[in-house]
Amino acid sequence: MFGSFGQIARPILGAFISLFLLAVVSIPSAVAAPGFAPGYTAIKATFEAQPQWKRIMTQAAARSTTAATPWQDLVAGLSGEHPLRQLDAVNRYFNRIPYAEDQDNYGVQDHWATPEEFVRRNVGDCEDYSIAKYTALRAMGWSADSLLVVVIRDHKYKVNHAALAAKVDGQWYYLDNRASRVLTPSDVPFYQPVYALNERQLSVFVKARPTVAAAARAKTRNATPAHSG
Repeated sequence: MFGSFGQIARPILGAFISLFLLAVVSIPSAVAAPGFAPGYTAIKATFEAQPQWKRIMTQAAARSTTAATPWQDLVAGLSGEHPLRQLDAVNRYFNRIPYAEDQDNYGVQDHWATPEEFVRRNVGDCEDYSIAKYTALRAMGWSADSLLVVVIRDHKYKVNHAALAAKVDGQWYYLDNRASRVLTPSDVPFYQPVYALNERQLSVFVKARPTVAAAARAKTRNATPAHSG
């Protein structure tokens, strides 16, 4: 089901740190994280923190809505299908494309390909799959609010990764290039979401701190002496 995990290990923790600092310093407001990141707070950042995504979204906005795309037959064929059926088909469609690291593909450490570039080259890495799936589902009419490209720290295999998160009836699912089937967050409890983005927002995830009231309750419980009967 999974591919070669060693292939996706890339040193992008520096980017994580930069995003975190920019989010915390520039935009201190925080909201509850999506359901795939329980126990985390989502801190809003600006798209300046991820210029490659900003470039892809700029190109997508300039793309004609009537322009032919390599996945237009896929989009047309899935019209009216159940959302979970659409997720499964999109996941399998793009997962057919072989994996390759950016260093081998582009000669650079990190490059986020446009969907057209990814399909044309017929090779890419984890964020390229995620971006292409995001674009195809948006073309099917999915709202941006129900889709997030998520950059992840995989604690089981000690690597950095990316996948597309999609929400159906309040439940989040992962479309992952390492899995032939659509996953739920419970399938991959070792995934730690680091940041997520769509065309409207970029959010960095940090461990949620307990409220003063919750901390006081916990302190009270911990201080309660045990009774022997």
